Amino acid sequence: MRQVFSIVLAVAAFAATAAGAQQVEPDALRRSQAQQSQQVGTVIHSSQIDRSQWASLTEADWERYDEIMKGPRRFWSPGVDPLTVLGAEARSDAERMRYAEMLVEQERDRAEKELAFTRAYGDAWIRMYGDEKLLDPVRLGIEQVIPFDMTDRIAIFMDTTCVACTNIIQQVLPHLQRAPWPGLDIYFADKEEERIQRWTAAAGIPYDMVESGRVTINFEEGILAQLQGTDMPSYPVAYRRRGDSFSPVEMSYLLRADLYTTHDAAPATGTAGGGFLDRIKSLIP
Repeated sequence: MRQVFSIVLAVAAFAATAAGAQQVEPDALRRSQAQQSQQVGTVIHSSQIDRSQWASLTEADWERYDEIMKGPRRFWSPGVDPLTVLGAEARSDAERMRYAEMLVEQERDRAEKELAFTRAYGDAWIRMYGDEKLLDPVRLGIEQVIPFDMTDRIAIFMDTTCVACTNIIQQVLPHLQRAPWPGLDIYFADKEEERIQRWTAAAGIPYDMVESGRVTINFEEGILAQLQGTDMPSYPVAYRRRGDSFSPVEMSYLLRADLYTTHDAAPATGTAGGGFLDRIKSLIP
């Protein structure tokens, strides 16, 4: 009888423990979910932002920002800059344009600083390493060299902030000036025409090469997505274009001098899109 009573007590204790565990688990789960929700929807207040970086915003702008970030925008745009938040939630076309112009000015300043650093980087490389290549194709295991022919063009897909791309293009240009082919087509992921204009001027693209079509400056407009078969293409990337065929090549491969022959023939030419050529004309040396 004593043994039976002991067994009953043990079963009862186990049942109580199991019930307690079932109660604790939902409580812990709810606390975890609440913490995650609080982190995702954390209200960002203007007092947490260094306002000196956004000097164009008024006190009324900051009050408007704080009000917006109390709502669903804190879930939709965590970590997004104040100008974009204010512009997205603008209450009129005039207000939206005001914030857009502020952001353009700020982006322009950022681009100029980055382009200045790109030029300084190139100058420092030449001063420190002379003719040594930025990227060594031999170390990448590229053994077979197929020189460009008169029907070839180089297609480079990039954005204006790619320092390595800019340096490679600047090293490729002298080869293009000495050889009659290939042509060079630069496709930008950037949608801001002014930013591309500033990059073109800073990179030192010779206007006569653009005017002749030897070098073209283009908006990317979905071409790379078709080539890569994805809605989210990867930048930067280079291709050898022969007619309608695009073959991917390593960016560093373009630095090989033996790709560029110096035969006597008409140079490769292309066509820059629309009136874009006319608009960048005054900015190219």
